[in-house]
Amino acid sequence: MDYGCRKMYTHDIVLEEVTTSFFDTMKDYWNLTGFNTRDDSVQARILNPLIWPILSDRAETYHQFIEYLLENRWLDQINVNDHGRWIKKYSRKMNTVEIRKFAGIAANSTVKRNYFDIKFKEPGVEDLVDRPYIEFREHEFAPQDTRIVGYQTIIPAEYTHLFNVTLQETDFFQIQGLWVPENIKL
Repeated sequence: MDYGCRKMYTHDIVLEEVTTSFFDTMKDYWNLTGFNTRDDSVQARILNPLIWPILSDRAETYHQFIEYLLENRWLDQINVNDHGRWIKKYSRKMNTVEIRKFAGIAANSTVKRNYFDIKFKEPGVEDLVDRPYIEFREHEFAPQDTRIVGYQTIIPAEYTHLFNVTLQETDFFQIQGLWVPENIKL
């Protein structure tokens, strides 16, 4: 498996600053009572999330999606929730067997929100700095059209250059981002 091309799909993910009250409305839409906002953070709406269509073979869908995710050179870790126990693997240690294992767990998860996430790390960024991450959920866009969506993210200030960020605020600790479907009026 050659991951030499190393796509930077994170550059396509758009985060646009929103007010705290609007962010709270987005949290309410997803019923995210435990996702607390920080005073030293900027809240944002994800306008162009990472989306992957689900095929009839769910395990193959997740296998292809994980292979795609691994193309990003800054991808550091893939995590999947296996019945309440998080299984974590550094991307550099992923092989075909591990990809199939993670794909099978994600495809068969009965929980379709916050069951699968990825973390990034750049060389040269201090280990004390939190890693940016994207949490996924399955979302039904229409009957027979369910997709995997990167709907929630935390991006430390040191990593904003990996994403397409539009902010008014310049002094912050991290960006907290949420996606809500465009057809939903908040």
